[in-house]
Amino acid sequence: MQYGIVVFRYIAIRPKLGHSRALEAFLEEPSAEDELFLLSKGFFTLYCHGDVDRVEEKLLKADEDYTLITWKIAFEAVNPWQFLRLGGHPSVQAGHYLAIQRNEFANVYWTIVDLLDIFITSQSLGIEPDKLNIILMDAHPKTSLDPFWTVLFQRLIKLTDPIFVESNCVLFENLLWRYPPAKSPLLDSSLNSLKHIQPFRSFVLRRFGISSGTHFRKCNQLNLNILFILRRDYKSHPRNLAGIIDRKIANEEDVLSEIKSSFPDANITPVQLDLLTLKAQLEIVAKTDILFGMHGAAHAFSIFMPPGGAVVEMFHHNSNIYNWHMNKIATLSDHSYINWENTDMRAVDTLRKSIVIPRGVSYRRRPAFTLGSWNVRTMLTGITKDIRDTNGARKTAVISRELVRLKVDIAALQETCIAGFGSLTEKEYTFFWKGRDEDEPRVHGVGFSVSNKLVQMVEPGSTKSERIMHIKLNTDLGPTNLLSVYSPTLASTTDAKDTFYSQLDNAIKHIPNNEVLILLGYSSARVGNDQGSWPDCLGHFGVGKCNENGQRLLELYTYHHLCITNTFFGVKLRHRFSWMHPRSKNWHQLDLIISRREHLNNIRTIRAYHSADCDTDHSLVCTKIQLLPKKVHRVKQSATLRINASATAIPENVSIFNDILSSKLGDCLELNTEDHWRHIKDTTLAAALKVFGKNVRKSQDWFNANIATLQPLIEAKRNALQNYQRNPSPSSLQWIYEVHLF
Repeated sequence: MQYGIVVFRYIAIRPKLGHSRALEAFLEEPSAEDELFLLSKGFFTLYCHGDVDRVEEKLLKADEDYTLITWKIAFEAVNPWQFLRLGGHPSVQAGHYLAIQRNEFANVYWTIVDLLDIFITSQSLGIEPDKLNIILMDAHPKTSLDPFWTVLFQRLIKLTDPIFVESNCVLFENLLWRYPPAKSPLLDSSLNSLKHIQPFRSFVLRRFGISSGTHFRKCNQLNLNILFILRRDYKSHPRNLAGIIDRKIANEEDVLSEIKSSFPDANITPVQLDLLTLKAQLEIVAKTDILFGMHGAAHAFSIFMPPGGAVVEMFHHNSNIYNWHMNKIATLSDHSYINWENTDMRAVDTLRKSIVIPRGVSYRRRPAFTLGSWNVRTMLTGITKDIRDTNGARKTAVISRELVRLKVDIAALQETCIAGFGSLTEKEYTFFWKGRDEDEPRVHGVGFSVSNKLVQMVEPGSTKSERIMHIKLNTDLGPTNLLSVYSPTLASTTDAKDTFYSQLDNAIKHIPNNEVLILLGYSSARVGNDQGSWPDCLGHFGVGKCNENGQRLLELYTYHHLCITNTFFGVKLRHRFSWMHPRSKNWHQLDLIISRREHLNNIRTIRAYHSADCDTDHSLVCTKIQLLPKKVHRVKQSATLRINASATAIPENVSIFNDILSSKLGDCLELNTEDHWRHIKDTTLAAALKVFGKNVRKSQDWFNANIATLQPLIEAKRNALQNYQRNPSPSSLQWIYEVHLF
């Protein structure tokens, strides 16, 4: 007994001790319960050489969560000599047999739940699923889904087949009980990933003779395959003789027209799947990139779509109870999921059991929020080491301008090389940093550049290391924790690596599991592309081979159920790299953005921007995530007028100011105290503004003050850098040197 799976060696089934009311001739319309078998003690009889009482006691006292309570009551263990009372010599069935009782036997979703459970059971025991034999412990009638059972497995037998009807006892060399249906992974709403999904898809399609080649697609590609499921009346269940179903779309043609106008270059297939054979249905789904349809069991077919697709599920009413089942099966299959719920009950025709989908309905996605990670190599470039010195060439101003150009909301910065903990406000961004102490070498250091529009929404987190910095952002997804991470290089000492990964492990542990977590930073690790060994952590778009640091990183992130988002998006190859080795000229994927696996569907894309330049050899890596920062509402206070104090140094201005006051304040002696004070204040302020003028604040932005000189230089540097990246040569490298000398 392991993981709720029970394995018996040499156990007999005695069919005479099981009975189904559906087999009684007088029962014309049996119910689902009538089609199940009631089992008496001894139905499962174990041929046991050992202590019979101990075996039976062990099974009966097992935890109900891990055994089939309704079956273990029918279990009995006997000694070899007791087999004589079974009557005759039992037929022996070699191989592995799995007994299963189906409930929703005519429903695609519940059939897939059963099939996946069987697949996982066989994989757990090291049994090839196509070598497995199935015993159906029910008397359910035939349905169009029966080919799933006859095609996938080596043999299918039922308790109503002659092998049981014509025998008092059938002996099985190996008989399996799967784990209870309540333990099915597809029924676990908290599950975030399942490594068996893609192997299961390949197994099913292969057994049906369908190519399971995984073709990853992007939504901006042409020739996408879109499946629009037509939901119409049909005999969906043996007990639904009228064939009337609900949740039909009354204006299918209008909806189809909207889909065509939204995807003019796509291959759109509107089809009523239930009219096709099961193999024909799977052939269509296996090539589908986007699946549209009303809420129904057919959405479970998304498990057979190539990963990286999208599922759109429409609900005919706005229910207070969220139906998460199709969302779960879609996301576990690496698809994006979107639902639409009708809020106008006037659109529902209860007589025809249909709904009119209004025109112009679209899913309003949350706005994309851009996060970035950039190893800037240093933020101290300039005449002085004081980053706040407005006379020096402040690198923060250059970084700020690049982030504005690429519309980055928050960027994590590494290798800042600034001592202590502090902040600096530029025109568009506020910079935060954490480095080593003042008396230590200016190395390492991390920080954040936060758009000034978001500064009031950011809370500082616990920051105890010059390699890890934590800030928290309040969003519609709840508290969102951002970590800026700067990992030790491959050449660092083992002690330095151990210290860092221990600190990173503790930082992750201190963030509650129900909060969003995103790590951004320089990893100095090559994680490679071995998605099969790290299915929960790596996607299908990793590059290169894994090194020592990559191994440590993958082990840590897998333990915390984190995934490296860079490897899950099939962007252009050059946009996956962020650093080029100076000697080999090979590009590597070192700057990574990591999130919890359950939040991967909120990330739209990720890529490197090689055009971003701040005198660093690393490219800026950005991700767009569906995230909406919560607005902080504050009462705006009117600005206080300030007098130009420098004008008071001019004697002529002072003389004029005194004359005005003398003439204006001489006739107010008859006023009461309060009015007298108000008159003096207003008169003095008006005279000062008239004579000295209002103080005009000078721009403190160093970049704007020097934009005429800096902008042409930055553009020239960017063009030279891009030219060298496209065509590396001595002449293009010399161009970069010349621009820097300029």
